[in-house]
Amino acid sequence: MRKGEVAASLTKSASSAATDLVFATAQDHREWDALVGSWGGEVLQSWAWGEFKSRTGWYPERVLCTRDGQPVAAVQWLRRRVPLLGCLAYIPRGPVVAPKEASVAESVVRHVAEEARRTGAFALWAEPPWEAEHGPRLPAAFVATPDYIQPPATGLVDLRPPSEAVLAGFQSSMRRNIRLAFRRGLEVRVGRTEADWQGFYALLTETAERDGFGIHTWPYFATMRETLGASGVATLFLAEHAGKPLGGLLLTAYGGTATYLFGASATAGRDLRVGHGLQWHAMCWAKEHGCHTYDLWGMPADTSPTDPLAGVHRFKRGFSPRTVSYAPTTVAALDPRRFWVWSKLTPLARKLIPGF
Repeated sequence: MRKGEVAASLTKSASSAATDLVFATAQDHREWDALVGSWGGEVLQSWAWGEFKSRTGWYPERVLCTRDGQPVAAVQWLRRRVPLLGCLAYIPRGPVVAPKEASVAESVVRHVAEEARRTGAFALWAEPPWEAEHGPRLPAAFVATPDYIQPPATGLVDLRPPSEAVLAGFQSSMRRNIRLAFRRGLEVRVGRTEADWQGFYALLTETAERDGFGIHTWPYFATMRETLGASGVATLFLAEHAGKPLGGLLLTAYGGTATYLFGASATAGRDLRVGHGLQWHAMCWAKEHGCHTYDLWGMPADTSPTDPLAGVHRFKRGFSPRTVSYAPTTVAALDPRRFWVWSKLTPLARKLIPGF
């Protein structure tokens, strides 16, 4: 699609039902979170997440969409400077729409694309929050790409039944290991201090080296503590046995959903089933704090034996979650020439831009 064609696609008038929409920059974080949270928005659309990303090289924009003075949709989008190319833009798990207002999503994304192009972005990536084939359409300029940013599928555990019923729904081996962890004396507490977070990072570094995956640097997690942790969106859990730290779990709670972002465990003491105990403790905590859903943050419907995370996915399946596949990652080339250059440099570029 040529540049002129992209512009025409993005500026084409929305349906008559959407012509009365008004877009404005959100100013009040309380109003934003009250709306986005009540509409089921995910943590990536929270005000606190935007503040966190603003300190890691991104610039957040928050747009509130109204009709006749009533809010009907909201979207937080991010942009970031890219050397020589200008900037790129990204909508993480948005837009978020009010009940029965799904039809406005296309107009909201079109508005973001116009704003992104106006600010010099060469492309806009969008990862909608709805399930594949069950959500509204996006403007025609957006095409699917296999280069996803957030996990394309996840596992959700329903926390609404009584705790005993939630536990009974797990696989028998998972229930057995959860009970074993606490019977052997595993204790879990909330990590509040910087030293607690540094201890978690040390465990995460050990886990990454053992299992062969990459992690962010310590400043990334320090910033997370100062933003998501300070706002109450993120909570750190630490597992200990006889006073010795053996594992940790970083959880967010927003809009009724608790999301498991990071987990770590020491090599020593793995026979205590640390991960099993941590996850169950986090689920119970989330339920007590009003969450109705626990998001395991990434889990494919089918696991290949060659998948480096096959063991992690098997572990998550022990909680008998409902597997959800999101609508595909899409991208609109706002400036095809610069986007072509980006596409040729993507492997290197994504290494240079953490979190993208």
